[in-house]
Amino acid sequence: MKILVAEDDIDIANLHKLILESRGHAVVLALDGQKCLDSYRQTKDPFDAVVLDYKMPKLNGIQVAKEIIRLNLEQRVLLATAVLKETLADSIRDIRRIIEMIQKPFEPESLVQLLEDKSILAKLQKLNASVKDTINDSQIPSDNVVEKLLRQLKNIQKPGTI
Repeated sequence: MKILVAEDDIDIANLHKLILESRGHAVVLALDGQKCLDSYRQTKDPFDAVVLDYKMPKLNGIQVAKEIIRLNLEQRVLLATAVLKETLADSIRDIRRIIEMIQKPFEPESLVQLLEDKSILAKLQKLNASVKDTINDSQIPSDNVVEKLLRQLKNIQKPGTI
């Protein structure tokens, strides 16, 4: 796979790159949200996945995800975050869809496992269809809705990745 990784901690970014490349994946690194968007826009070959740190300089992960999805509705995006519930609520409110998440801190193998699991995509599409049915464009998701969707997302992803 070709993977774009946006992470502002250079040591963590290099660790992600090392582990993913050891599995045969091509990795492009970006150290802030704006550089990630620049790399995404400049690539000739599409990325199979984009991994975003939630908190980054210049643009945060949600802002980057929103723009990337605007450019390519089918793009697989994964957010690395310490605060799952708040991040999920932000993705529903700002992007109008659920994106994959991995809770920090995590083992590098968990990231690889999540990215290499292609079965998640179809299940995530079904979950996103339920988001559209549950929340209209003017509504901020309630805590109950976010909790329910977080449980559903956890059921989609393998244990240990979220």
